[in-house]
Amino acid sequence: MGHADLSIRSMLASDVVAMALGVESSSASLGIERLVYGRDGAPVLFEALSYRGDAFRPVEGGAYSAVGERRFSS
Repeated sequence: MGHADLSIRSMLASDVVAMALGVESSSASLGIERLVYGRDGAPVLFEALSYRGDAFRPVEGGAYSAVGERRFSS
């Protein structure tokens, strides 16, 4: 792996995200997007994650933890 770009932002849950997270539409949530590049500079992975506003916790070492984490794709 070469490097990754990471974006973290607060946002309001869209209808689709709210349904997946089990919250009401427009609830506070956290959005994380990550684009990973290979050693040659070509993108190899794109990830878009949404977390409930009450379920995200940073942990020591720069990692994160989410209560009831669920992954979905549209």
